[in-house]
Amino acid sequence: MSVGAELSYRQNMPLVSQPVQVLPAALVPLVPGSVPTTTDLGHGTPGAVGDTWHGLINATNIFGKTALFDTAALAAELTWSQWARVTQNGAVFKGRSNYLNPDGSTPIDKVTRNFVGLAINFTPTWFQVWPGVDMFAPLSWSQGLSGNSAVTLGGNENAGTWSAGVAFDIYQKYRIDLKYNGYFGDYALTTTGARDILPNGSVAAISDRGWVSLTFKTTF
Repeated sequence: MSVGAELSYRQNMPLVSQPVQVLPAALVPLVPGSVPTTTDLGHGTPGAVGDTWHGLINATNIFGKTALFDTAALAAELTWSQWARVTQNGAVFKGRSNYLNPDGSTPIDKVTRNFVGLAINFTPTWFQVWPGVDMFAPLSWSQGLSGNSAVTLGGNENAGTWSAGVAFDIYQKYRIDLKYNGYFGDYALTTTGARDILPNGSVAAISDRGWVSLTFKTTF
């Protein structure tokens, strides 16, 4: 088994924000969540920007022959992130103290100081299922275990992705992969008059949009 770890501090990261409109300064007081055209929109976003910590621990292991497969590879990665400070447009950051539902309750997608997620990939292999053909069955799963990340697309609690498929390596020259890819995540009702549905992050928002992929690769 091999194990690795990494820790980094990143500056000027786009942070999870409410929708922002860029308007002339005179109109900003009239439109909540808007910013003036004179605002420094550096780093390519009118939303919140800030500094964050990121850490990960990963491990891989190769299994030998069993009654179920000839060999298999297992990889797992535990990730952690924390927002250190907000440097731009904190008024639209979803981690601010007054980001609340109209009734004062906490929105399901409110950013937390810390986020922890886990991803696992497992690929059993069978050699020579037909002459010159090796078969694989790649499986993957990832999920936010705790908290909502401050970083855009950084992950949300109980939201994640999964995939399952089958692949064939033909004469070590052609590769065919057939895979189903799915998403999952939590929803909540906001307390607005329209009773809007609020997903916990972008992955939850597409949890009904699983898809199938078929790829073919070859070497020359």
